[in-house]
Amino acid sequence: MDEKQEHDAIWNGQLACIVYKHAINVFTDFEFASSFIDICNKLSHETTKEVKIFIFDDLKSRFGSCEKYYNALAWDKFNTLGQRVRFGGLTEEEHLKLKQETIAEVVSIFEKACLNFDNAEMWSYYITFR
Repeated sequence: MDEKQEHDAIWNGQLACIVYKHAINVFTDFEFASSFIDICNKLSHETTKEVKIFIFDDLKSRFGSCEKYYNALAWDKFNTLGQRVRFGGLTEEEHLKLKQETIAEVVSIFEKACLNFDNAEMWSYYITFR
């Protein structure tokens, strides 16, 4: 790789995905894997959106039949709102519209998950969000 390609690979998330893939081979639990989402949420949405897609694809394939996956998915949608507001330079009107759309999407994720699982754990996640 030349210097420009190396720089591009780092910034478009390829290096982060490689680190994630190697790390989850050692630490296979959901909490560890999902902690990478928390790291992404501290950075710009534009910088991390592809990495987050990669991580959520992995989480879904390994934990998609678990309540905690849907809780993490819903909370990530909500946290992405804060991430976009911090780094996005939105107008007041754009912020309000994005907030309404995001909350509706998060509630929808939780409601579908509650229908699929209909147990105390999933309802607890939803109530905590509300």
